[in-house]
Amino acid sequence: MSRIFNPSLTWKDGDIPFSQGFDDIYYKADGLEETRVVFLEGNNLPENWIGQKQFTICETGFGTGLNFLSTWKCFEETISGSERLDFISFEQYPLPRDDLQRSLARVRNVFGHDRVDAFLNAYPLRIPGFHRRHLSDRVTLTLIFDDALRGLKQLDCDVDAWFLDGFNPAKNDALWQADIFDEMARLSHSRTTLASYTAVTHIRKDLEKSGFAVERVKGYGYKKHRITGVSKTTRLKKSVSPPSRVRIIGAGLAGAGLSHALKRRGIAVEIIEKSSDAAMGASGNALGLINPKIEAQDNPRNDAGLAAFSFATHMLIQFQDIDYSACGALHLAYDADKHERLQKFLNHGSWLHPHMQWIAADETRELCGIALNHDGLFYPDSASVNTKKLVQALLRNAFVQYDTVYKPNADLPTVLACGWGLNEIAALPLQPVRGQVTYIDAPFELKCPVLFGSYAAPTTNSLWALGATFEQHQTDPIIQRSASEKNLTAAYDMLGIDPSTPIKHEWANIRTASRDRFPMFGKLDENQYVSGALGSHGIQFALLLGEIIACEMTNAPMPIGKDALRVLNVERFRD
Repeated sequence: MSRIFNPSLTWKDGDIPFSQGFDDIYYKADGLEETRVVFLEGNNLPENWIGQKQFTICETGFGTGLNFLSTWKCFEETISGSERLDFISFEQYPLPRDDLQRSLARVRNVFGHDRVDAFLNAYPLRIPGFHRRHLSDRVTLTLIFDDALRGLKQLDCDVDAWFLDGFNPAKNDALWQADIFDEMARLSHSRTTLASYTAVTHIRKDLEKSGFAVERVKGYGYKKHRITGVSKTTRLKKSVSPPSRVRIIGAGLAGAGLSHALKRRGIAVEIIEKSSDAAMGASGNALGLINPKIEAQDNPRNDAGLAAFSFATHMLIQFQDIDYSACGALHLAYDADKHERLQKFLNHGSWLHPHMQWIAADETRELCGIALNHDGLFYPDSASVNTKKLVQALLRNAFVQYDTVYKPNADLPTVLACGWGLNEIAALPLQPVRGQVTYIDAPFELKCPVLFGSYAAPTTNSLWALGATFEQHQTDPIIQRSASEKNLTAAYDMLGIDPSTPIKHEWANIRTASRDRFPMFGKLDENQYVSGALGSHGIQFALLLGEIIACEMTNAPMPIGKDALRVLNVERFRD
């Protein structure tokens, strides 16, 4: 069953979007003033966020992002410097980026070109689930492309203000049902407010039944009334004192991703690394591929993989000099089983065009530069980076103690993020997986990576990377010629590469995997955490786990839902 859908748009007055499916307009020509009156003033903003270290707004319908942009602008114009804003919004009919750009054309001058461009550049892939986006050092947007009720059930955070927005309740009752109001009440505390442009009687009554004191007030424009409200619960907002400093063990992908996330949330870090430089272990490969770790089924594991992939596509474009290439990736249907599996992804994945495309064999030459014998599934948003350079970028300006052996010390919160080194200092269900990559001179131009169990991928220095082997329970990183021969043979079978092609360079190291092949984060004891077991999707999960731990330490909303969080939490191995 699809979780997101294409909106059916027409346009009013050139650039105001109109939904044919809901027979309603997204906003009126004076939509900015309506947002200010209905949602900002209706929630007593900006007054309520002044002095708040963490303020969270949740909106039930994102639409064109007008409410978010208005809130972002107001927030930056009124804060004193210590406040942080998390804005969460749901959208089951996400606009294509081009339509979003068109709809915001008339408000560019109001919000500022830089702010609108930053928002458009950060706008997520139109795939289901949680999409965490950092718009500034203090403003974070989490867009949840899903049914609002389903998404709300996955939230577990304190919401300070609710924007009840959506199409006319008579035409889109899904956003105005009592079950949604019950979830809102669960996430509210004693000072939580709400506001909406609608004042329909049954909605007011349902909100009252769910636990809100609702007041009907003077409406805006042609609307006679609107509503404001406050939660009737006595539950207090959770109070958290974030640590001022955190110690991280390991200067590879996991440690670097965490360091970057903690610094963004205002926490200082110190990193201990036993080697003489960063990324000396499995994070030291010159080429890292970013591909989604997904399943054809609709389950929490799939949600975790989608969120990690989406977050990586956002984060990686922010860094310079990491050899980033958004070239896409073609996954070949090289046998009957793989063909069936990839077709399931295509048919059940709920990815909107163009983020997943079936490529026939006779189309592969144009796509990737070589005519192949198999169809395949193309992910145009897949990318590659120089992994070692990425680690260095994430660690920029971080305090790292190299050539230092970790000694347990309870004076600081400590995160173990040291790859296979975890096996020596923590009792965790870890498995070593040796991987070797073989680099050869490019026999011809390859426009994007091609995956077929193994892979062939172009690099920035006119080489191809072939690999990587997946050798379980091996802990010796010494280069093995047999492993390179295996890589060359696989490339010969799929791409016709001469297996006797001279080898220019070889690289091998030990990746760390968990028993269930998913990464792990979480508390090991009161003051010790873990972030690791990144496996073969290390880049995207290192970034996501870092964000998760940083949010946990600061009581910020999580970048993924509750069920997906359990898939990654180390507690799953204690059940």
